[in-house]
Amino acid sequence: MEGIGIVGAGIAGLHLGLLLRQHDVPVTIYSDRTAEQLAGGRMLNSVAHHHATITRERALGIDDWNDEEYL
Repeated sequence: MEGIGIVGAGIAGLHLGLLLRQHDVPVTIYSDRTAEQLAGGRMLNSVAHHHATITRERALGIDDWNDEEYL
């Protein structure tokens, strides 16, 4: 398998990339920002704290949020 390219490093692109990697699919995420800019910047949108997103993050094993603060 050659892999999949995902355009956009927002919540959806990152979650999709993580899910594909958990299934051993090679993934490249393309963004107009560097990894350092993404890690050091503010969250791009508030969807990150909606119930469906928190549930998806639990399934992916990346639920590092304090649920009480964001629900």
